[in-house]
Amino acid sequence: MSFLNRSQQKPCAIDTKTYGRQCESDDDDVPPSPASVASDSSAGSWGKMSQVSRGPPAIRRHPEYYIDSGDVVFLVESQLFKIHSYFFVRESTKFRDMLCMPARSGTMLRGSSDSYPVELRDISAKEFCRFLWVFYNPDYSYEATVNKWASILRLAHLWKFPKVKDLAVREMDKLDIAPVDKAVMAREFQVDPSRRWLETAYAALGAREQPLTKEEGLRLGLDVVLHLAEVRERIRERRRLAAEERERLRASIPPPPSSVLHEIQRVERDEYFAYVHETRSNSNSRPLSPEGSERSYDSVMAESMYLPPKPYPRAEMNISPTGSSMGPHSLTTPPMSQNLKKSYTEEDVAAVKEVFVM
Repeated sequence: MSFLNRSQQKPCAIDTKTYGRQCESDDDDVPPSPASVASDSSAGSWGKMSQVSRGPPAIRRHPEYYIDSGDVVFLVESQLFKIHSYFFVRESTKFRDMLCMPARSGTMLRGSSDSYPVELRDISAKEFCRFLWVFYNPDYSYEATVNKWASILRLAHLWKFPKVKDLAVREMDKLDIAPVDKAVMAREFQVDPSRRWLETAYAALGAREQPLTKEEGLRLGLDVVLHLAEVRERIRERRRLAAEERERLRASIPPPPSSVLHEIQRVERDEYFAYVHETRSNSNSRPLSPEGSERSYDSVMAESMYLPPKPYPRAEMNISPTGSSMGPHSLTTPPMSQNLKKSYTEEDVAAVKEVFVM
């Protein structure tokens, strides 16, 4: 059977949605197939060119994932992938039923050769490479971008790879994901509710000061946007009441007597001089002036320039009830990739559960 005439075959098409197509920015694009350009060879016309005719792309083997020891051939877009079916049959019931089906008498087994591959439709070659990277990882490391893991999560959910799906979710928990992206993936790919992707994403959207943009509203849907508006109102009302309570308590506490203030200042002064003495005793060298002259050495200026700053008093830190030193405005601070700071509180998550009835 001719390979290019695939209309007579029954390709194993995999229908997909849209999210993975939006996440193809961190890898190199698949090189486009060259267009055939036919020149006009009529006599006397040396510069005329006929119209560009774009035929079907040339079928070629993938440079990395066409493995000679593989036992199944896939066709994605215009590239052939020859890999080991063990990884697909081991976990996915979808591919187990597809690849383990015996061939009819007198016919070839689908995926057994380049001329009779298993065709995967509606996915890109780049996405398939990302998915194969999980099994053929040369560095034994799973550090990757959010876009790459999003593609892997999408295909793992679509093709029913539960272990690969769990791996993608665990690795993405280590990364900073935009709340809207996290909510959309949690719904479309049915992320395990125990990972709390959906409620934490909604809580982050409700806790931030900036309103939803038009694009974010379209992605989330009208029903979610209306519920988030109620969540935002509840969070702001709770913050307002908490601020009023703090002001009331602060106003009800009488100022300390002057004798107590003098005692506090004396204790702080003694602690500071003890800290300075310890720092100077542990120092092995004294600073010199820029000219290097002992005559122009100013000990007061040197101490003010080179001694470490005074430790910040613990009593002045803003400690929250949970033990964190985050201030009231930290809820609107974007999370950091190193510390993965939350932009919401558990009270915000509770408000989301009440509104969305989770």
